[in-house]
Amino acid sequence: MPDRRVIAGAAVAASVLLAGCSGDGQATQSSAPTPTTAVSTAPPPTSTKPALPTHGAPKVAVPLDATRLLADPCAALSPQTIQTLDMAPAGKPDLDGIGGPNCEWGGASLRLTFMKVNANGLSDYYRGRQAGEFPGRWDETFVGGYPGVFKDGGTHSDSDGACNLTIGLSDTLPALISLLGVRGPGKCDASAVRVAEGLISTLKGGR
Repeated sequence: MPDRRVIAGAAVAASVLLAGCSGDGQATQSSAPTPTTAVSTAPPPTSTKPALPTHGAPKVAVPLDATRLLADPCAALSPQTIQTLDMAPAGKPDLDGIGGPNCEWGGASLRLTFMKVNANGLSDYYRGRQAGEFPGRWDETFVGGYPGVFKDGGTHSDSDGACNLTIGLSDTLPALISLLGVRGPGKCDASAVRVAEGLISTLKGGR
């Protein structure tokens, strides 16, 4: 005669196996922990862009707001300043010029460009110099307390009366002054400084 305790144990085991199967015959894992997705509580990464200026460029201590001149670059210089350069006071604007909004006077003898393309200000030029982009000339200067640099890639000389002066109006916006045909020792540089002084005066409200 079969042992009743063995039969009872077998019945319990069978019921456990049936309870561990789903309706389609696949085993369930009801006792297994439910997977969770980890949520990071760390703050989002911050920008690693260094503070301006960089690459040894001087800081613009008192930035000038040139916003209004970006829409009207020919208003950057007073008629009196233009006349001291022996040019007609009427300028030709180009709001979509290479580098940024610009104005030309005297048939391109003078061009003043707000270099929006150089959003790092003078730091872009100092970085370029370290990369060898200005082998012709690099002379640092200050005009009215604002840092600038006479620079050239080697395509111009004193003999053709050409010079380029870049002035930092802020750490994020330089102005490029380009002159052509102003011959005579030191005359081109002196004219560029005069333009820079006129621009600074305009931005300070001294027109």
